[in-house]
Amino acid sequence: MGDAEVPRVVVYQSSVAGNRLVKQSQARIEAILNARKVAFSVVDVAVDEEAKLYMQGKSGKTVLPQIFVDREFKGLIDQLEEANENGEVPQFLGVA
Repeated sequence: MGDAEVPRVVVYQSSVAGNRLVKQSQARIEAILNARKVAFSVVDVAVDEEAKLYMQGKSGKTVLPQIFVDREFKGLIDQLEEANENGEVPQFLGVA
């Protein structure tokens, strides 16, 4: 991947999440994407208010973490876990 290319998959999460479940979900999403060799970037909404507002506006949700592809909301940890169990992560993300 060249320097100018930005991964299509973006995970919106928080570096200061106080909730244990949120932290576990963030780590699990990263683990699944890494295991499936899906390139992704992370946006920390704790330090980027504009990104947080964008995320909430597109998904209609405030829960973290959230998965976006090509700037469109794809789902949450539950949907990614289900796709992973079925061996359909690339199809779920639309990057197959």
